[in-house]
Amino acid sequence: MKTANYNRETKGNSINARQTVFFQSLKCLIVKKLVLILLMGMFMTRAFSQVADSLPTKTEYLQKYQNRKAAGWMLLGGGMLMTFIGSATYEIRPICIFCNESQLPPPPDNTLASALMLTGLSAMIGSIPFFISAHHQKKIAASLSIDNQSIKTFYQNTLVTRSQPVLKLKIDL
Repeated sequence: MKTANYNRETKGNSINARQTVFFQSLKCLIVKKLVLILLMGMFMTRAFSQVADSLPTKTEYLQKYQNRKAAGWMLLGGGMLMTFIGSATYEIRPICIFCNESQLPPPPDNTLASALMLTGLSAMIGSIPFFISAHHQKKIAASLSIDNQSIKTFYQNTLVTRSQPVLKLKIDL
């Protein structure tokens, strides 16, 4: 009786062990396939969602030049105006050498005038990078041009000269 029960238990355990090994290998295979499919899906969406950007043209560089130059002039003019208004409204306490402190008027409150002058000065300093950037964009626009260039290629075992459009970038040294 003991041997019959022992055989049943070992037989049942071996079937359970084989089933668990089978299911573990099946789970591992499914997980590997899912990971592979997800990775392929990510690469495919990235590959098909790319958009070819066109190179900036001369007109785009000129437009950037005009916008940055206008922003620089606005900051410079606004800063000068704010500095002028701040300095015009700044009140100076009169100086009296032979007077008592009680005879002098109280010191004026110049916080608004000081804030206007500081803001105006910082706006004038902030306009400098806009002018530098505008000059850089202008130089790039002046050096770009589209032209046709003749190139030599092989066509039916002969050397043929063809015209090909090119984007020229002139670099001044």
